[in-house]
Amino acid sequence: MLLQWGCDEADRHGRDAFLIASPAGIHLYVKFGFKVVGEVQTISGIFTSMFREAQGDMKFHSLREQSVVATIGHQRALVS
Repeated sequence: MLLQWGCDEADRHGRDAFLIASPAGIHLYVKFGFKVVGEVQTISGIFTSMFREAQGDMKFHSLREQSVVATIGHQRALVS
């Protein structure tokens, strides 16, 4: 599954992940360790901001190392 691959890659590189989920996707992302951190109101409805901390020992702290953007499924996610 693409979402599992994206989480594995983020973990392998010690990166946290952020995404904006549609109401239908929230339960799937929770299963992969994402937590709700906020909501975004749009003309199309309310979408949920979700965050997942990197799992494992590698963690990067400089802004340069944190600026990676990845696509997970049909959601665009900022991997920081």
